[in-house]
Amino acid sequence: MDATENRQANNQQAHNQRFEELLTQNQPILLDGATGTVLQTQGLPAGERPERWNLTHPEKIRQLHEAYLRAGSQIIYSNTFGSSAHKLADTDLNSAEIITAAVTIAKEARDRVNPSALIAFSCGPLGELLEPSGSLTFDEAYDDFTQQVTLAKAAGADLIVFETMTDLYELKAALLAACENSTLPVIASMSFEPDGRTFGGTDVASFAALAESLHAAALGINCSAGPTDLAPVVEQLLAVSELPVLFKPNAGLPDPTTGRYSLTEEDFVRAFEPLLAKSLRLIGGCCGTTPDFIAALAELRNHKLVAAPSEPTSDHSSAPTSEAPSAPADPPATTSNASTTTTTICSATRTVEIGAKPLFVGESLNPTGRKRLKQALKDRDYSAYQASASAQEQAGADILDLNCGLPGIDEVQAMKAAVIAVQAVTSLPIQLDSNKPSVLEAGLRYCNGKPLINSCNAKEQEMTQVLPLAAKYGAALILLPIDENGIPPTAAGRIQVLEKLIARALSYGIKRSNLICDALVMTASAEPEGAAVTLETIRLTKQQLRLPVLIGLSNVSFGLPNRPLLNRVFYAQALASGLDLAILNPEIPEYHEIRAAHMALHNMDPGQKNYLAMQAAQPTTAQSTTAQAATSQPATTQSSSTTQATSTTQAAPTTLTLYDAVLRGLDKEAREAAKAQLTSKEPLDIINETLIPALDTVGSRFAAGTFFLPQLLQSAKAAEAAFAPLRQAIKSRGGDTREAGVILLATVQGDIHDIGKNIAKTLLENYGYRIIDLGKDVPPQTIVERALAENIHLVGLSALMTSTLPAMEETIRLLHEALPSCKIMCGGAVLTPDYARQIGADYYCPDAVSGVAAAKEVFS
Repeated sequence: MDATENRQANNQQAHNQRFEELLTQNQPILLDGATGTVLQTQGLPAGERPERWNLTHPEKIRQLHEAYLRAGSQIIYSNTFGSSAHKLADTDLNSAEIITAAVTIAKEARDRVNPSALIAFSCGPLGELLEPSGSLTFDEAYDDFTQQVTLAKAAGADLIVFETMTDLYELKAALLAACENSTLPVIASMSFEPDGRTFGGTDVASFAALAESLHAAALGINCSAGPTDLAPVVEQLLAVSELPVLFKPNAGLPDPTTGRYSLTEEDFVRAFEPLLAKSLRLIGGCCGTTPDFIAALAELRNHKLVAAPSEPTSDHSSAPTSEAPSAPADPPATTSNASTTTTTICSATRTVEIGAKPLFVGESLNPTGRKRLKQALKDRDYSAYQASASAQEQAGADILDLNCGLPGIDEVQAMKAAVIAVQAVTSLPIQLDSNKPSVLEAGLRYCNGKPLINSCNAKEQEMTQVLPLAAKYGAALILLPIDENGIPPTAAGRIQVLEKLIARALSYGIKRSNLICDALVMTASAEPEGAAVTLETIRLTKQQLRLPVLIGLSNVSFGLPNRPLLNRVFYAQALASGLDLAILNPEIPEYHEIRAAHMALHNMDPGQKNYLAMQAAQPTTAQSTTAQAATSQPATTQSSSTTQATSTTQAAPTTLTLYDAVLRGLDKEAREAAKAQLTSKEPLDIINETLIPALDTVGSRFAAGTFFLPQLLQSAKAAEAAFAPLRQAIKSRGGDTREAGVILLATVQGDIHDIGKNIAKTLLENYGYRIIDLGKDVPPQTIVERALAENIHLVGLSALMTSTLPAMEETIRLLHEALPSCKIMCGGAVLTPDYARQIGADYYCPDAVSGVAAAKEVFS
């Protein structure tokens, strides 16, 4: 390392320590306010990127930083929110010059006003949807964030802030880029709606679980709304997060006419006041706030008595290490009524708490004994995995065990592809199942959310391979009581092995709250005493180790007649012993009944509501048939592969209707179901009687908040797959293949945001409309000329920034003059129903579903 590198490393270490010191002070850290909205008041033209001013108006950027520092900001954000290669692709700018200039300007301002302040590299989303919802791959996103982080580090930033994120998968790519290419502290901040979810459907608990798992130093909420509207969401985050929490709300909402935000400095501070008693650690402002807002917030903070933050516990203050230091002391034994540590895992839209109540791990995403999955792996066609995942979710699984082990294939590629395919159609968290570290890492990297690893035993080689992966990715981990001596024959022996594993895991920086113990189920036919040993292991684990316990249920019955009976009895006994997780077939109704009865009898079902609801529901014949066909399938864990019982018997695949296939987002099943219906129905009848009603149901569920953006887009893909053979059939039969209507879409002049428009386009196309997409930053005259040339009857306009609303108003005025019969729908975050009517729009469309409703009315 040369002198320059040594100096940079020392400076970085000093600022890391400075950030840690700020977090321990007895008052919240004061951040800065908005950049873009302030620059607009200083002459930034509509549509011009604020980042360009780092090169053309550096003095204005420096003056803004200095104003925030004088107002009391202890951390200022660089003017780099949109500095990604993807956002700059259609400009003459590049990330290197923007980031270097921006950080340099911020450092100059810091040195002039407050040399102890810190510079945060501000990094926003890339502006494109990631796969499977969009076309941007995870690796492409990771590469872009890596470039930005590397440039920011070289320029001298003190920490990294990923802000205004709405897609958890994109945030994961960003956090991994920061973890793997920098040692700077990282803050993760997402933009939530007042309903507690992001635009992409991520909930607060999933955000917290993911950010904590990937070693963020703090996390928080910024943008979208004012402090009052977001206060309940912040309180949710404070309740679930172990990390310092940031809050950087807008100054209310902008007036579409004037562009002014609804809150004054006094209003903003008054709304913030009750939140300062909620243990917030970092506070500031986002869109619409100014240095005056920050000065007022500083005055409130300085006069508000705030309790000092509590000392962090060792459970969540450690960082991953590649070498294991000496192990800490084993935990003491406790009494049987001691509480169990709970473990949290998540997908992008669902969080599962392990240890609070009995859960099901779906066993069917494993090729052992399943010909369809074996063939899927050979063909690299993961639709069978998707269908099985969807079926298990519908049947009530809480977690999905995913295994791609098959000789002769590239298991690393298979795990990556299967994870991406499965999480496209299910909201369930994933349990990654492999005995190969490289395969596990592929799953850990591409899984959207915080997964569970199945599993790690106490053999030295496996511990040195798997434990670093669990530490790096912050995943939850199943521990197996197996070491070089094999499986201990007694429960006490298994506890000893587990204690050794726990100590070793902790020494790698793995949280105790990320550990789960496997009690190991042996086949009763080969080891008659094995079931009793497993039950005792469950009890001792709960009493002494206070960790959640898992078993692979159906191993117990292998080789014996009437296996369903043995499995049911053993499951009930395991629940009574304290079982938390069972790997089983969730499509067997009897397991649900046993669990519901257990919870009703052990005060885990208040008022026995779930139990009573289950008794009131009548099982369908299809459920019973599926259950009987599947009962012979064993649960699998890679942990006990040396003794694992397997079976070649498999359940017959269930044929889904076209309607259900679209609702579940299964494109291959939707296409095949559409082909099957063509043997007995006309294609137009299939479209009107099945396909469109299915899309309508998806839309209504999206509007009701039970479906989220990923499901909406995946169902649209399934509908498109079904449309293909139907269109072909119409053409081959000489029918009318004209579209339902032609719609012109555009993002108005000066606005470069087009995600919302693109989502609307996808959904409208699946209702049979032909879309002419003019793109983004489109001049009013261009829109009018194209509408005239195509004789358009419906135009959709999108705008995200208040500064571009005049362009939308001008476009609508010109359209009405040139095409009086043309209807106009408009949408975007800054629009309101009243303003849409005021500027002459016929339809206000806050989302893609309402755009479909407008189109139906226009073309009816």
